[in-house]
Amino acid sequence: MKRTTPAIETWFELRGEHWVFKFSKHHSNPPRMAANACPYFMQDDEDEMVDDELISCLNCVYRRWNSQSFECVKLALLSHQRDSEA
Repeated sequence: MKRTTPAIETWFELRGEHWVFKFSKHHSNPPRMAANACPYFMQDDEDEMVDDELISCLNCVYRRWNSQSFECVKLALLSHQRDSEA
């Protein structure tokens, strides 16, 4: 069963149960482009935002940091729900 749209898989890869961003958290363009393509983007609290550009995965409420990059907990939740329905 297909778990995501191809656009999401351009930016994130599934590692176990975690959708991890494929690019470094230190580059601003890929997170901005991914957020613009993402139907689930939701702005985080202002004190949690790290990118000057509002629409960026770096400013998303569903972003969780890891040592190299970050993961999207919304994609993980959606994948888990789809698997449960199958």
